[in-house]
Amino acid sequence: MRGANPSHVDLSNLPLACLRSGLILDEWPNNIDKQPNRVVIQMAGANLSGTHLEEAYLIGACLSGANLNRAHLTEAYLVSANLMDADLTDADLGRAQLGSAHLEGAQFLRANLKVAHLTRAYLARAQFDYAHLEFADLSMTHCEQTEFIGASMQNARFIGADLTGANLSKSHLEGAYLNYALLRNIRLSEAYLAGSYLEGVVMADEMRIGPQLVDVHWNDVNLAFVKWSQIDMVSEEYQAHHKEVKAWMKTQDGLPIVLRFSNGKYFGSSEISGNGWVSRYLLC
Repeated sequence: MRGANPSHVDLSNLPLACLRSGLILDEWPNNIDKQPNRVVIQMAGANLSGTHLEEAYLIGACLSGANLNRAHLTEAYLVSANLMDADLTDADLGRAQLGSAHLEGAQFLRANLKVAHLTRAYLARAQFDYAHLEFADLSMTHCEQTEFIGASMQNARFIGADLTGANLSKSHLEGAYLNYALLRNIRLSEAYLAGSYLEGVVMADEMRIGPQLVDVHWNDVNLAFVKWSQIDMVSEEYQAHHKEVKAWMKTQDGLPIVLRFSNGKYFGSSEISGNGWVSRYLLC
């Protein structure tokens, strides 16, 4: 199906296992920079619900906005594919190859991605709530604002990943590799981190505020590798102070102030704008 264009076509429940589209792996060495658009399948908006695509070669395929709900994609090759805003709820992507794929805004609710390879993939704003990512490789991925609520990610690899603003609440990260990952503004409340690796992680944002850590299950995690000196306060403490200061500022319109929190850290001189917000404040 090289170069086919079944965009917005109903292909649900069809037996398309081992489908071939684009250049297969054996052809890439001599054509690495020459894959023309005419060999890439265009399936944007297609209905592939329940479709069998096991071991399909969909390298570079366009599947943006496609319905892949309950699709069977075990060991499929989706390297550099475009799956932006696609629906992969309850899909089976076990051992699938998704390296460098664009998955921004895609839904993987309850999907199976065990042992899947997503190295350097773009996952911003994607949803993996209650998905299975055990032993998956998400090293060097872009996971800004991504949701992993309740996801099973035991022994997964997030080495060097950018998880800024991600929500990992209630997720299972036992034995996961988070070495050198960016964990700024993430939510880890009630997450399970027993045996995980945190060497070189960056937890503080530019204001030296740490992540949300309420009721995290640390167990035997070696916290000696975490540079706690980078954090002045955790997210919960900052939010509590912010609410108090915001309420007080509404009664002090236009007055110059100096913000100081209970830990003695000053947040610089500033002025209050008419809407009650501090117009400028710097960490001293």
